[in-house]
Amino acid sequence: MMERRVDVKIVCGKNLLGMDMSGKSDPYVEVYQGSELVHKTGKKKSTLNPEWNEQFQTGEAGLLTFKVIDRDFPRDDFMGQAQLDLAEIGLNRSEEFTLYLKPGKDEKLAKKAEKKNKSLGLIIVRVSTHGGKTDPAEDDSAMKCFIETVSNTSRKSSRAFSAESDISEPTGIVHIVLVQARGLIPSDPKDNINAFCKVSLGSKKKKTKIIPESLNPKWREGVDLPWFKGQDDFIEIFIHDYKDGGEKSDQVGRAFLNLRELEPEVSHNMWVPIKDRLEGNYTFDAQESILLGNTSESLLDIEREGELNMIVTISGLVDTREDAIMQEDAEQFQKRFALSDTLSDLGDVGHLTVRVIRAEGISPEYVWKRNPFTVLQVGNSRVQTKEHMGTVTPQWNKTFQFDIKDVYEVLEVTVFDDNGDYNYEFLGKIQIPLLNIESGKERWYRLKDKNLRQSAKGEAPRILLDMKFHFNSIRASSCVFKAKNIRYEENSTSKFEYAKFKLNARRMKKIKQNLNLQKQKVINIFQWEDPLISFCALIIMSSVIWNFDSWMIPFSLVLVLSLQIVQPLQNSSGSLTSFTSVDDEDAAEDNADTTDNVDGGMMDALERLQQRALWMQEGMGELANAVESLENVFNFTVPFISWFIYIFLIACTCLLWLIPLRVLVLFWLLNRFRKGLMRRSRTSNKLSNFLSRVPDNEELVNLSNCNKLGQSKTATRWYHNGIDVS
Repeated sequence: MMERRVDVKIVCGKNLLGMDMSGKSDPYVEVYQGSELVHKTGKKKSTLNPEWNEQFQTGEAGLLTFKVIDRDFPRDDFMGQAQLDLAEIGLNRSEEFTLYLKPGKDEKLAKKAEKKNKSLGLIIVRVSTHGGKTDPAEDDSAMKCFIETVSNTSRKSSRAFSAESDISEPTGIVHIVLVQARGLIPSDPKDNINAFCKVSLGSKKKKTKIIPESLNPKWREGVDLPWFKGQDDFIEIFIHDYKDGGEKSDQVGRAFLNLRELEPEVSHNMWVPIKDRLEGNYTFDAQESILLGNTSESLLDIEREGELNMIVTISGLVDTREDAIMQEDAEQFQKRFALSDTLSDLGDVGHLTVRVIRAEGISPEYVWKRNPFTVLQVGNSRVQTKEHMGTVTPQWNKTFQFDIKDVYEVLEVTVFDDNGDYNYEFLGKIQIPLLNIESGKERWYRLKDKNLRQSAKGEAPRILLDMKFHFNSIRASSCVFKAKNIRYEENSTSKFEYAKFKLNARRMKKIKQNLNLQKQKVINIFQWEDPLISFCALIIMSSVIWNFDSWMIPFSLVLVLSLQIVQPLQNSSGSLTSFTSVDDEDAAEDNADTTDNVDGGMMDALERLQQRALWMQEGMGELANAVESLENVFNFTVPFISWFIYIFLIACTCLLWLIPLRVLVLFWLLNRFRKGLMRRSRTSNKLSNFLSRVPDNEELVNLSNCNKLGQSKTATRWYHNGIDVS
């Protein structure tokens, strides 16, 4: 074990000299320490801005010489060199260096650069120094990754072997969600770019989708990369501008992140600066702070500092920490979320501890064995277990913890199979509302399919979880009217779906039938169908109208909620298991493919029809969601929300009893004028924010356990209350 370790990463090159007839080069880098060759990068074909992203280690603090060479036939061409003295870098430091290339003793190269009136370019190198003894696990991980890199061994072969034969075990899995970038500048004189990202960690690389014509692209796309700690600890992200009509792209910025600075098993939402953003004809004037070279208004509005927003999580760790050390005891949680201590930290709403124990009944594979692992997600916080190699009855016994900011979130547990090369196959998932968690109990949950309507494939696939959820009720109530957090990794692209169109149409039809039923009840009262009821209604309505005051409005809603509280539980209309989808009988028909080959004119007409139908589909869906959510507020489907609104309406009743409505309206009017005078941004709709936290009937079907026709009462109880493993 070395006392001093230096990690040197050759990141990229910029504006290198073209050595070929085409004006391009095939550059690679050789690194020397004295006369000894210590590292050689791979060749990058036909580029003057290569991206190597290769890292090596050395324990000596000497002078490094970087030689950039063009791969050519019959012999390679020297492109320039630069030097870096490692002795000048202190211990436990991480610095990035821009090294400008020089011709050295090569007069021919110097003349060629002078003839082209161009410099030799530069290379960017990042150096991290570490003092003291290293962790043996890090050395083993680095050696394994080195062997994998040299032998170019693919991880796809891992399915044919057991866990003991896998020599390329990563330290953990890094999940990166690229949310958005702002302040990009195009390399050519134009207003927009077609932005996509290249993400790399070690030898693994991923690309995002292309966002067309935007200087502030939003990808909202997640990637998984293996991390071999000590071999390569930096995530490299290069932002490119895709050129229409060709395979080439221009780099418009880059960003990096040191994984050693991040706490594992915690999702870090961060903004990182974009480097190398100003290229080509665009420069900033320090005095006037305007963009020169193009006077387009869209470019003049670009922020001076570009930034990249991403969410990074390190999980699936090999060297897991002791769960007992990670957990706080019950007394500490009770003190942390005590009502008497509410005002100490209003943002600390709750804490969730989930222990993923094991799974059973997973569908086996025909040829290879399964390598299952579990992903847990609450909002934008996402962690995962390590895969259990070669089994359909995995045992993870892994504990995760989440700091909860919104108790109305849903815990999503998904089981995947790692097919090799980090290609995942879906095995099943379950969604559990945080407010429905039974703390301190081990419980089996049935795994469902992707649509959350039927059981997943396998022999009654299920997962055993042990969860503990603590929260402060007052802090949780304070965020009821706040905007709901956006889940960035979800696919928000809307497209026309005939099945969804029919589903929303049926939901609207059902709501219309319920409204007609209530209307008929009112008509029956006026028509004296039941004389006793009609007489009571006459007395009550006459008294209310004669003595009407504003406090009666919330009080009438209090009466509706009180009726739900005091009435006998004759049915389980508020439970999750009682909700059924309106499209179950036509599921096969809705999923049928009705696409036919027609001529261009018909296709254009069909596209216009789909656009109109898409508007109708989404409009019906939003209306149905709002009506069903409002209905579920008053039937105690989510008791916490219903109790909160019950207390809230009582408070409104008392307030309106004490203060005349005209005073409150005047106060509201003056407050709105005050906000306009102060130029304050318009707040979101409180009612819409509140209803977004109440699940509609279709969400309740997703959150309920699977029930199939013909099941016994024992099986139904098994779905609802969990499995008795004994």
